[in-house]
Amino acid sequence: MKIKTTEIIQPGYAMRTWVFAVALFALIILIYYPTLQAGFILDGHYVIEANPNIKSVSRLPDVFLEDMFSAYKYQQVKHLTYYRPMVKISFMLDYFFWNVQASGYRITNILLHYANSLLVYLLIAHLFRDRRLGILTAFLFAILPVHEWVVGYAVGRGDLLQTLFSLLTIYTLVKGLEMRKLRLYTISVGFYICGLLSREVTVLLPVLLMSFIAFYEKSLRRGIMLSIPYWFMGGLYILTRSLVFPIFDKSYTDFFTFRSIFDAAQLSFDYCYRFFIPWNLLSELPVAFQTPNIV
Repeated sequence: MKIKTTEIIQPGYAMRTWVFAVALFALIILIYYPTLQAGFILDGHYVIEANPNIKSVSRLPDVFLEDMFSAYKYQQVKHLTYYRPMVKISFMLDYFFWNVQASGYRITNILLHYANSLLVYLLIAHLFRDRRLGILTAFLFAILPVHEWVVGYAVGRGDLLQTLFSLLTIYTLVKGLEMRKLRLYTISVGFYICGLLSREVTVLLPVLLMSFIAFYEKSLRRGIMLSIPYWFMGGLYILTRSLVFPIFDKSYTDFFTFRSIFDAAQLSFDYCYRFFIPWNLLSELPVAFQTPNIV
């Protein structure tokens, strides 16, 4: 089924869009400007400040061959391997512009949060054919206090990039379905791959994408068929991570112990609680990074 995409351009539409974009940017700057005064916290010292791998373009190939903590590992965390090459590439670009000034890395985070907020506007306004709803949703997304953890925390870059590429994946997929353009569909898969290389949780995105496709195509079968490339890339990513960069050096069955399930449930509840009641949000945890249980 082909979806019609008629755009109603009203007088002053472009001007109002610019006003919205500027107002959104000003609001985000107002909220996050105080974070620019702080230095690196937690593993920011090791992943960025003391990491030689982000300080030379000649190390670019190593970005895809090493994990996040390859340059600096405490004895207590040597088993921890986060494979996020897109994050390390972004840190390389930051180092080129800012050296090791923490404020520069947070400026990049703020700009990424702004880009994500704009994408939320574009996606919601397009899906519901309601520009006002898109604006309202974008403003609410921009000011949610729970974002402070990833925007103000330099190494939270992975969450920001994962969100960016996930939103781009969904938006280009929707446009590709509407316009029947294979090129946009292919670009969408490319964005999904970039999301996988930014943060592991992106592997779950095909569940949502399959729902989008089934809705637009009015067919669950089409939803399953057209989501296969995403499932394939996600499966390939999981296989590669399992063989080359396993998250922990222990059996996968260890993740299904009572303690692990309880911790996951408690963490999920905590996220939901802080989403609706965002009090006592801390960027600096009251423990040392060397503490084994911190990771």
